[in-house]
Amino acid sequence: MIRDFRLFSTIENGINGAECYALDLIYICLLREFGQNAYTRIAVNQSDDVNEAIIKDPGNRIHCNIRYPSFPDFFEKSPKERNLIRLDCIHTALLRIAAYDKKLEVDKLENIKNKILKKNFSFEFLCKAFPYAKDKGFVAKIIVNPQIDKFVYYLQVEVNNLIKCKIEFFNGITANHFGEELFNTCKWINNNQLVIYSKNDHEVDIFFLIDACSFEIKNLTTYENPPMYTTRRADITKVVKDKANEDWLSSRSLDIQQLLRSQPSPDNANN
Repeated sequence: MIRDFRLFSTIENGINGAECYALDLIYICLLREFGQNAYTRIAVNQSDDVNEAIIKDPGNRIHCNIRYPSFPDFFEKSPKERNLIRLDCIHTALLRIAAYDKKLEVDKLENIKNKILKKNFSFEFLCKAFPYAKDKGFVAKIIVNPQIDKFVYYLQVEVNNLIKCKIEFFNGITANHFGEELFNTCKWINNNQLVIYSKNDHEVDIFFLIDACSFEIKNLTTYENPPMYTTRRADITKVVKDKANEDWLSSRSLDIQQLLRSQPSPDNANN
C-alpha cells in the first residue's frame, strides 16, 4: 500500500516546498482510494535540466526524475495556479511511471486528477477514529483538511453514523503525513466528554464537550506555551514559534541540544 508520496526539487525556482505537502497527502489518500497500491513510496523530482529517469528501489519504492519547467515567478502566482502546476507535474510523472512499469492504471490516474480538479484541491481525510467502548454508536474522529499553507484539524463526533458535533480545534503546519502523533490518544470520560492528547509528547490535554460542541486546552507544561505543541501550530507568529523552539531545546539533554542546534531548523527544512 502507498505510504509515502513526495514531490520535490533541488533547483532554484523549483515547484517544491512546504506547500507541496497538501498535494502529497491528497495523492496518498486518492491512490489508495482508487486501488493504486503497487508502490509503498513514489518520489517525483522536478527540474528543468535533470536527466530523466525512473528508478526502482527495494521495498516497492519508485523514483521519477522529470524534466519540467521552473518558473522564476512561481511564488508570485496565486495558490491555485501553483497547485495546478504541481498537479500537472505529478500527473505527467505518474503517467510515465505507468508506461514504464505497467503497475499503475492510466484511467485511474486520470480519475484521480479529475477528482482533484473537481474538488478544487479541497479534501477532508480521516486521521484517527476513537469509538466509545461503552456505546459503540458513539465515535470520535480526527479529520484533517490539508491546505497549501496549513493543515486544519477537526473533531467530528458521530452518534449512530450521524454527525453530532464537528469543530475545528487545531491549525497545524504542513507535513508529509497526517500528523497522527499529535492526537493519537483519546479517553472518553462519558458520552458527552472526551480528552484528546499525544502519547508521545503529552504537553496538552484537549477537553471536548460534545453537547456544547466546544473545547478547552489545558497546558501541562511549566512553559507559557507548550513547546512541541506550539512549534506544530501554523497560526502563530515567528517570535512565538522561535521561543517555543528554544523552550523545547532547553528541555533536552546538552548532547541532544548540541546535535539539534547543528542541524537546519524545521522552518528551513520545510522550504
